[in-house]
Amino acid sequence: PAAALTQVHRATGGNPLAVIALIAEPDRLREVTPGVPVPVPARIAAWFARRAAGLDPDTHRVLLVAAAGDGDLAVMARACAALGLDVGGLAAAERAGLVTIRSGRVEFAHPLARASVYAAADPGDRRTVHRALATSVPEGDVDRRAWHLAHAAFGPDDTAAAALETAGDRAASRGAHAVARLEGRDLGEV
Repeated sequence: PAAALTQVHRATGGNPLAVIALIAEPDRLREVTPGVPVPVPARIAAWFARRAAGLDPDTHRVLLVAAAGDGDLAVMARACAALGLDVGGLAAAERAGLVTIRSGRVEFAHPLARASVYAAADPGDRRTVHRALATSVPEGDVDRRAWHLAHAAFGPDDTAAAALETAGDRAASRGAHAVARLEGRDLGEV
């Protein structure tokens, strides 16, 4: 389907070897939530892991904040502070060629580098990072807050559900029905 092709292209940056590796596992792509890095085949993840091998554990956690976020350095800095991390650890990741920092944004060298960092992290660490990001996005950014709360949840979570419902209502009111459906609306309600 066209949506899957778009997702594969976005996730791989058009790299032919990465495309081949990802399309070999099409069922994994169906499990991906928009905005979250796609599952990365083990061989590709190992290649990026080797590039990050020399980084200390705190820098790996800062990279996880970057991978779970959307590249906004100010939001990342607040999330890192909440986690007791120094966002300055990204300098080592930049020297390793994993990220580039410019104009208040953090960009991974390749979409699969981001996905590899995210996939390699412990699920509990990912939830903790999403919780910190949820409290770090600007107050009026209810959609990003909702997504992070949802990814931070472990089991039923009334706060995340309410945030997703609000985000879904906002999406439906502006005619973004596909987004509303992803956020839990449009299941017979819209």
